Amino acid sequence: MKTHLLRIVIFALASHCCVRSANTAAQPADFGIYETILLSELPVSLSSLGISELKPGMDKNLPVVGYIEKENAAKVERIFEKEGFRLVSTYNTVDQEGKYYALVAVKLTPAVIISHVQKTKAVNRSVEIYFNRVGAGKWADLTAKNTGRMVAFIIDNRVYCMPLVNARINNGVALITGLKDDTEAKQISEHLGNGI
Repeated sequence: MKTHLLRIVIFALASHCCVRSANTAAQPADFGIYETILLSELPVSLSSLGISELKPGMDKNLPVVGYIEKENAAKVERIFEKEGFRLVSTYNTVDQEGKYYALVAVKLTPAVIISHVQKTKAVNRSVEIYFNRVGAGKWADLTAKNTGRMVAFIIDNRVYCMPLVNARINNGVALITGLKDDTEAKQISEHLGNGI
């Protein structure tokens, strides 16, 4: 039952991204696509992370380390450089009550960054991300290396979505789907565009 609930939470996270407020839309986006680290692959135990408020993740085959309440989320904005990973909280809460964020383990360095993006385009409830030549190569390499795994789209130090990679993607395009509406898609596209 717990595993089923976690899979629903991961599906909701993978299919929903966030909306930017009007006053932050003009600021350049800090964007990266990161390789994730599964709970079973963490080089340290959860107890050694020193986050007493953390409710541990249940599925060792997912990159969700655990869940933390909104008011404690800022405590995890630390980088575990010695261990070779960092924890990033989701932008949206993952429970119906709106109380908990998921914590995702990712590698320290993004594989794809904003300078690899040529343009973005809002299409209905999605954002298409078109990479330049260098970015298309990095995206293809990332997807080839991570087939069968999730990658994390991180904007402004929050996980916006975590799609499962099904195959190598050679066309130089990434897609953020499952947004609330076309207004949300447009805001995200514009925010990313500010950093290009």
